[in-house]
Amino acid sequence: MSVNQAQSIRHSYDYQVYKLTVIYLPYCQSDSESQASPNHD
Repeated sequence: MSVNQAQSIRHSYDYQVYKLTVIYLPYCQSDSESQASPNHD
């Protein structure tokens, strides 16, 4: 495996983690808040 391939895979993995964090972290926060009050989007 070349260095460029390794960097590409690492970047891809980091992006997947970042994307999941961006999607699910606010979702979990808003989900816990929505139980106390209606969610106004």
